[in-house]
Amino acid sequence: MYAHRMMAAGYSEYAVMLCSDAVRRNSEICATPAWIKAQGTEFGRLIMGNA
Repeated sequence: MYAHRMMAAGYSEYAVMLCSDAVRRNSEICATPAWIKAQGTEFGRLIMGNA
């Protein structure tokens, strides 16, 4: 899950909640380019594991 990486990187609980909720609804949503682009570059890099 992304939550531990996000929290360790200092992302807000709100950002972690958004991604966690998206994962619960659709396990692929955090990996879609459109979703990542909508969240911003830094957020997307973290989610993709390239932060």
